[in-house]
Amino acid sequence: MSAALQEDSEARRMVAVDVLRSLVREIILTPENGELQIDVRGDLAGILAISLKSKRPAGGRPIASRDGCGDRI
Repeated sequence: MSAALQEDSEARRMVAVDVLRSLVREIILTPENGELQIDVRGDLAGILAISLKSKRPAGGRPIASRDGCGDRI
């Protein structure tokens, strides 16, 4: 997915973007203790399946989740 998002071909990038959009229902940004808490809600299984292909997301930090988070990561 990361490679597809960095493709020179706009058509290939748009396919990757469409896949991501189909997995994410909403993104909630909440200021918390001087930092920004980001909650992504949607198809957790699909998001995790894509993330397992890469050990680290684009930012280089491991993906974190909370216990009992339901469909949020």
